[in-house]
Amino acid sequence: MRQRQAVVRIPLSAVVLLCLCGCHPRSQAATPARDPVYTQVIGVRSDSAVDSSLAVALRQARERSYQAATHIDTIIVHPDTLKLRVGQVTELFSSLTIEARTTGGKRVEHFAPLFEVGDRTIAQFAGPGLQGRQVGLTWLVISAFTGDEPDRKILARSMVWILVEP
Repeated sequence: MRQRQAVVRIPLSAVVLLCLCGCHPRSQAATPARDPVYTQVIGVRSDSAVDSSLAVALRQARERSYQAATHIDTIIVHPDTLKLRVGQVTELFSSLTIEARTTGGKRVEHFAPLFEVGDRTIAQFAGPGLQGRQVGLTWLVISAFTGDEPDRKILARSMVWILVEP
């Protein structure tokens, strides 16, 4: 492990200014007592091996999900309706069963779902869950995450109704 040290650097112009002020006759007047200022070198631990291996793992997972998205023909979601109360938060992955399938019906591994709520005044995301905000009916679209680019193609999608009750 390599440690990095943070060093405070003071511009030369600030040092010159302080020296000139210290020589000025008015600066010799009594000043209120202050706590002494200490310069301390702070060691910051950076484990670059862990940082880079995590970044590599995240990139590989993203690439696997992009590859999986190209094989998806159908997204199956159960149940077809989520019922919430105003203020209630429900976790999506414990409330819904989501599976991606190929044209031949085989399950697609490494499927990363993308969630989009229709009317966010009725329901919105709150952490890993969905929160009912006001009474009403809206929808949740589930599709395959295919990237962040604006021209991404959604190959398959499914919809779940969200019913928010008082």
